[in-house]
Amino acid sequence: MLIELRVENHRSIRDEQALTMQAADDGDLSDPRPRQVPGFAGRLLPAAALYGANASGKSNVLSALGFMRDAVIQSLGAWAPDDGVPRDPFAWGAKSSEPSVFEVMVLVAGVRYQYGFVADDRRVLEEWLYAWPGNEKQTWLERDGDLFNFGEHLIGENQLVGRVTRPNALFLSAAVQLRHQQLGPLYGWFRDLRTELLRAADVGIVDMKIERTSAGSAHRNVGQRLRVLLRHHSNTEDAWLALEDESRGTRTLFHMGHLLLDVLENGGMVLIDELERSLHPVLALKILAQFNDPRTNPHNAQILFATHDTHLLGTMLGEPPLRRDQVWLTEKDPDGATCLYPLTDYKPQPDENVECGYLQGRYGAIPFLGDLVSVGNPADGE
Repeated sequence: MLIELRVENHRSIRDEQALTMQAADDGDLSDPRPRQVPGFAGRLLPAAALYGANASGKSNVLSALGFMRDAVIQSLGAWAPDDGVPRDPFAWGAKSSEPSVFEVMVLVAGVRYQYGFVADDRRVLEEWLYAWPGNEKQTWLERDGDLFNFGEHLIGENQLVGRVTRPNALFLSAAVQLRHQQLGPLYGWFRDLRTELLRAADVGIVDMKIERTSAGSAHRNVGQRLRVLLRHHSNTEDAWLALEDESRGTRTLFHMGHLLLDVLENGGMVLIDELERSLHPVLALKILAQFNDPRTNPHNAQILFATHDTHLLGTMLGEPPLRRDQVWLTEKDPDGATCLYPLTDYKPQPDENVECGYLQGRYGAIPFLGDLVSVGNPADGE
């Protein structure tokens, strides 16, 4: 599970920004959404949402994790030696020539890892990995350019991996190519990180449900499985269809349904940009509920998504689907740099209508419409 992400100098993110999936200590132990997971003292959240104006940097928070995944998976095999590091730094001012920093803290199979790297356009400048197999922190790797320092607890062909790691590649990427078993679980977390960019489409789908097929069903040869059913609305009656029975266009849109099922069945994390542009609000609510409910998410899968859907903040549908500590906000400063901050910074009252407060600008992260208003309502006499 993701515990924390830190990123600096990536796209619109100029200064270091951090996102945590650790639940706030609100004293409510009856809420099933935060998870107590072996290997970490705090409770972790299975879902988090990014809110903010268009072009405020929501997508860039997601893409920072996506870039880390690509670097871990592809840097040794797919990045050409002479092409440097395909990063995308902050575009304005001196920051564009400064290094970019990426770091995650994750929990995999009861072991906590802190992994990150620093890179410029040409090479990886630093790389580090610390682990907590128990209560004590262990240094596994500290890299400074082409110099690798290995801790005594990192067992394997470390020197060989270091020799084949190019200046523009990550040690972790090379290690798994050479079958470094001890680093396999951490690499697997990045490999299983799914990124999806969904686009709007009107396919008449208004609801979704997930059911488990029995051993005597059509899937008896492969054992019990989860299946996606989609509800279509018409003027006469609604009908439920299995995903495999939908049209090609609908299957293309909902190919992410199998991805979500795989994550829910096996664990992992999925990133989704612009969730509300592709799904009916009730459908988005259903997906969020699947991740928040331990009964449908027994392996602590996580979802991090960007959205403008304020219904997930409000109380029109009963209990707000999102906890306050599951809501993150983005806005840009006067220099165009993204600022990322949690809703909990504003300490909303227990009975406060967060949806209303967000739309009123109480927490920031909304568009400034002054110029548009002046265009639509010119001053008298002009």
